Amino acid sequence: MSTSPVATREEIATALRVLVVDDEQSMRDMLRIILKGEGYEVTVARDGKEAIELLQKQPVDLLLSDIRMPGVSGVEVLRAAKDINRDIVAIMMTAFAST
Repeated sequence: MSTSPVATREEIATALRVLVVDDEQSMRDMLRIILKGEGYEVTVARDGKEAIELLQKQPVDLLLSDIRMPGVSGVEVLRAAKDINRDIVAIMMTAFAST
């Protein structure tokens, strides 16, 4: 980190670990590329079950998850994430006009 008391965007990004969860590979790939380009440490999961397994194995600061996925839903992933780390920040996404 710099000697300045205010962290740069790059310093903040490299400190944050992001988990992207989506059953659409193209969405996972796009978010991974964009977030890595901004300096974030990115892990991806193809479904809710894999996401929960990853959450149990490694710390995550930010969860980006699709809401509607086959099997384990994004809401279930969010509940598991909050059980593991109450301070996790979560952004839930959906391609559907209504939830």
